[in-house]
Amino acid sequence: MKIIHLDEIPRTASPRARGGSGHSSQVMFDSDILGRDPDAPDNFFAQLSHVSEGEFHAPRHRHDFEQFRFMLHGEARFREGKMVDGVLGYFPEGAYYGPQDKTQGSVLIVQFGGASGNGFVDRKVMKVAMAEMKALNTGVFEDGVYRRNPGVEGKPVQDGNEAIFEYIRKRPVIYPKPQYLCPIMIDSNAIAALPAEGLPGVEERSLGTFSSTRIRAARYTLAPEASLPVSERGIYFVLAGAGQLDSEPYRLLTALYLEDGEQARFTATDESDILYLGLPRRSRISAAVLTREQADEDEEAEAFG
Repeated sequence: MKIIHLDEIPRTASPRARGGSGHSSQVMFDSDILGRDPDAPDNFFAQLSHVSEGEFHAPRHRHDFEQFRFMLHGEARFREGKMVDGVLGYFPEGAYYGPQDKTQGSVLIVQFGGASGNGFVDRKVMKVAMAEMKALNTGVFEDGVYRRNPGVEGKPVQDGNEAIFEYIRKRPVIYPKPQYLCPIMIDSNAIAALPAEGLPGVEERSLGTFSSTRIRAARYTLAPEASLPVSERGIYFVLAGAGQLDSEPYRLLTALYLEDGEQARFTATDESDILYLGLPRRSRISAAVLTREQADEDEEAEAFG
């Protein structure tokens, strides 16, 4: 179990594989903070990302990992839809999305290894790799893509993150066939808050259960003095309110991470709004190693120019 308070964490500049300006972040959880194996198939990363000025641009692309995005305030525009305050986006591994032509505001981002077993590249490793690629002077990061200089081996134009992953792994990225063909956008404010069974004063907005790993997302409203026991692996994020989290106070922007087998309890002193973003158990992640023949070879991967 790990509890952090984001109002105690300074903002730092984010790696700039994507376009835009004024981009900073506050890291909540990564392998270093939690003392976890960065190469484990259930590795993950969580941060609060801020874009305060300019346009953020990302080309149409896909990942070999999964992610949740929850818009705290602001706006993010994708081809698949617009995210505004309270919208949760689930972006499945292997599924194309974008282009993304704008993000302004603050968005909670959780990226994690999915059912395929590909895992997730540690953000610190990615930052170092990007700096090394710039020092090599074999290309430039521009508008969300990596443009290689003439005569340099590799795709002339490639998604920026994909180029970094391939530099780190020394092999092409292998994308699993997506279990969902496109992202899912959920307006959590439009979902009815229903009484949680056996928990007086607690209401739940069920936001969905996803993939063969059965990751779940939900929002909970706690009336003053209500109590919410939690035991599922994942991240619990306080959107509003105050109270006690076991023996420690919680407040706006408190985050809790629970590992498999751990448990905790929120007890509200003020009405509270708590977001839960589930993460896969390792037992639900495939141990199989993907091959290029098994991967999705969609030619749309070339459409970055």
